[in-house]
Amino acid sequence: MSRDESRRVVEGYLAGHAGEWLAEEVEFLDMTRREPIRGRPGVAAFTHRFYGEVFADAIADGAHLTVDDGPVFAGWTF
Repeated sequence: MSRDESRRVVEGYLAGHAGEWLAEEVEFLDMTRREPIRGRPGVAAFTHRFYGEVFADAIADGAHLTVDDGPVFAGWTF
């Protein structure tokens, strides 16, 4: 994926955490679980609960996005 495509996809996802921005074969690693969450439906459900319910009142400050040809890194302070 090119740098511009990566930025478009990540910014689209971060705008609302919608599942359609995730690849069908996505894997989400939560360090509190033994196994990653696999597949678009599972990851979308997990992130919806995480962002939409558990941390619904959290406000990010100081977001930082670094995009290269392939890897993308995002970080926030809450």
